Amino acid sequence: MSIINHKECPLCGSNNIAELFSFRDKTVTDNNFPIWSCNKCLFAFTQDVEDEDNCGKYYKSEEYISHSNTNQGLKNKLYHFARSIMLNRKYRFVHKANNNVKGSVLDYGCGTGFFPAKMNQKGWQAKGIEQDADARTFAKNNLKVDAYDKDYLDNINQSEFDVVTMWHVMEHIYNPDIFLKKINAILKKGGKFIVAVPNFESYDAKIYKEFWAAIDAPRHIWHFTTDTAKAMIEREGFRLEQTDFLPFDSFYISLLSEQLKTGKTNWFKGLSNGFKGYLKSRKDHKNGSSIVLTFSKI
Repeated sequence: MSIINHKECPLCGSNNIAELFSFRDKTVTDNNFPIWSCNKCLFAFTQDVEDEDNCGKYYKSEEYISHSNTNQGLKNKLYHFARSIMLNRKYRFVHKANNNVKGSVLDYGCGTGFFPAKMNQKGWQAKGIEQDADARTFAKNNLKVDAYDKDYLDNINQSEFDVVTMWHVMEHIYNPDIFLKKINAILKKGGKFIVAVPNFESYDAKIYKEFWAAIDAPRHIWHFTTDTAKAMIEREGFRLEQTDFLPFDSFYISLLSEQLKTGKTNWFKGLSNGFKGYLKSRKDHKNGSSIVLTFSKI
């Protein structure tokens, strides 16, 4: 087992890095994880996480709901309600990015397979990659999705896909430079790479700071802004074409953050902060709790 502790910025290499605060993981470990930032490029990252071979235990909880299909509890009900609506929005993101032409899409980190299932339903050829074996089994057996483990990425032909999507997955990737080279290789020339990540400079992130639920350390090891995500991805052969935001996330994350901060659900304050964040996001996507970045392969 190895604990990862960065001595320099993982993005720009500067040694001018410092701790911002600690985040208390109340989902699985009940431990504090330090969140550091680079004073040069402003990239933020989690320190003192276990390496990729040993991080699986961070996800072993029904509280970690991206791979859960239970509807028990407030968080799960809200998550699944928002998911049902956002699947159509995500479809429109992809279809528009591909010039409104049906094609092939790989959803990396597909979880239980609802998004590739939606794309198949819309006439696309969709596949998924998912590390969690139980989630893959659900996708295959219940949604008839071709879902593979992460080793499948190394066996895909070059220039095979029109689009690759990652919905809240990039923040989990341990070796992003190597990973992004592989994504670039499997995309057709001019193919689209659509990435959604929690936005560390969002309106709600600034309000809640160390209680901002979307930090989600130690599962999230990187904490992106539009500029830092752009810098990381563009240096691997992509060009940013469009930014957008996921409208429900400001409400959902604000509610979770209130609960994390106070230990109880404060509907009025959570929804109020979420609504303010939503309005600000409509004017400037950089205020969005989650940002969606569409890149084109150069």
